[in-house]
Amino acid sequence: MNDYKKPTWYILGAGAMGSLWASYYRLAGFSVVLIVKKPHSQTLLTLKNSVGSHQLSVSYKTIEQLNEGIQYLLVSTKAQQTESAISRIKPHLDKHASVLVMQNGLAAKQLPHQLPTQKLFAAVTTEGAYRSDINTVVHAGVGRTLIGSVDASLDVTNSEYLIQRLPQEFLTIESCKNINQQQWKKLALNCVINGLTAIHRCRNGELLTIDEAHQQMKILCEETFHILTHWIL
Repeated sequence: MNDYKKPTWYILGAGAMGSLWASYYRLAGFSVVLIVKKPHSQTLLTLKNSVGSHQLSVSYKTIEQLNEGIQYLLVSTKAQQTESAISRIKPHLDKHASVLVMQNGLAAKQLPHQLPTQKLFAAVTTEGAYRSDINTVVHAGVGRTLIGSVDASLDVTNSEYLIQRLPQEFLTIESCKNINQQQWKKLALNCVINGLTAIHRCRNGELLTIDEAHQQMKILCEETFHILTHWIL
């Protein structure tokens, strides 16, 4: 896709993942608007990755400052904040906008009734990132991102169309026919790991070095399996 055809992406949720994707959108030549809660005086976002440090120009706007229609929206808010965030930004969404929801949990399943005419996609990613300060994001772990339509009846070419408008040059992005299954897998993984890293005050990989955590992970895996079997089957 030629540069002049690259759309402007709006990112709702300027945390680590939203900032990471904003950085790679800019490196790939897309225009980016990061939607923030409070007016932001900065126009530079710093990305630190295995290659080095990159300073990238982005636009920061609050929802109240938006005065244009949005055709491409990435949602990376926390799952429990998604519905209220979408309700606030919906007046600015184009009737047929593409909306990509990227977060832990299953919040995307609750959005079709809010966005009946928009094209709704979900993403599951294993990329690792954190913000070292409000204007700096560190790409700490390279992974891949799976993207699929929330409407499972749609052909996979719908997500492939969207992928052409994503920063493929810098991130591993693949279309996925059954994104619902991948969301459940991600949820199960988080159920097993996230609580234990908080209890043991460690990073994900360090759980494998803690004997007590091994038995706890086994118990959580069994419990999570029974719950997911009930909901999915």
